[in-house]
Amino acid sequence: MSLENRIAAMNSSSNKSKFRSRIRACLLFAVAGASNAESLLDANAEFSATSYLDSTGPGALSYQHAMTIQQAPGMVRFQPPESKEQSTLIFRYDKSIVWTIIPENRLYPGVRKYQEFELRNGTGFDSHVDTLMRASVALKKPEELQNLGEDTINGYVTTHYQKRDPVPWLTNEFVVTDYWINDAGLLIKMTASGPDVSSTMEMKDIQLGKQPEYLFVPPPGYEKAGHFINWAEEKKKLDAADRN
Repeated sequence: MSLENRIAAMNSSSNKSKFRSRIRACLLFAVAGASNAESLLDANAEFSATSYLDSTGPGALSYQHAMTIQQAPGMVRFQPPESKEQSTLIFRYDKSIVWTIIPENRLYPGVRKYQEFELRNGTGFDSHVDTLMRASVALKKPEELQNLGEDTINGYVTTHYQKRDPVPWLTNEFVVTDYWINDAGLLIKMTASGPDVSSTMEMKDIQLGKQPEYLFVPPPGYEKAGHFINWAEEKKKLDAADRN
């Protein structure tokens, strides 16, 4: 079964929200926190890559997802490459805002909208992005990580770090999170495992280099919308403007 079909099958399951909540909870306890310490990641590195996330939860329910990432100083773009129904996210740390670029709705062709939100901790927009954001927070506290030495992952020489966090509601149970960071300060791989759940995230197709500025702004032809969009009304306005 293709990745797209596996994702569609998972999305149709009545257990979807329960599974995602459990995964998020374990990842939250694994990487929650904040610090002013120097991060193990290079926030100024310019690169593009594809992040692959594969999670398994209670009852062997699985979730697979891919995300294209482009990063430049103060800016990150997250775009699901295999879906035309998920929004692209543009994080502008230099402006403390997030732009969500909403795919054109096939029921209302021609209506192109984006939304703007305050950028706080970067979570709550997408579960895949949440995983990356929480890993970024954890890697700002290297003093809480155990250095396990060098490993070669997907052809990259990396330093392997591990963090163990107790599960508050269970006795003698832990969430174990492993991170592999290369010399360029990029997170190449991350795994998290705990009671009934496991998750693996890998970065592949990494290309270092300057990223085009147009990737980090709403595309031409898109209009800013409020937090609630009446698509039918927006289509009427568009059609009226075209007639005039």
